[in-house]
Amino acid sequence: MENPFEQIYQKLNRIEKQLENLNMSISIGDTPKNSDLIGGIDLAVEITGLARPTIYSLSCKNEIPHFKKHKKLYFSRTELISWIKSGRRKTRHEIIHEAELKQINSLKKRNHKVLR
Repeated sequence: MENPFEQIYQKLNRIEKQLENLNMSISIGDTPKNSDLIGGIDLAVEITGLARPTIYSLSCKNEIPHFKKHKKLYFSRTELISWIKSGRRKTRHEIIHEAELKQINSLKKRNHKVLR
């Protein structure tokens, strides 16, 4: 039987990690009042963590969402965050799970055709 104090310690660690994540999101301005912020290259650098030359290169190739007005680049905070999130890769567990579901569905279809 597991020690109840150990369980409490594990739960407190999880809560602490969640608070750290919350504090990080607040510190980069992930609040509703700043969610539609428009800014220049410095905003893009701050949000993406990429270097200025990389931002310019991606903008030139139209690979990052941006606006251009009077030869100056502008970026939307929400669009940059959406762009970053769109690059999410699936975990191995998710890929395996999807493959298993596809296999199950194909077997169901085959069995359904045989029964007809």
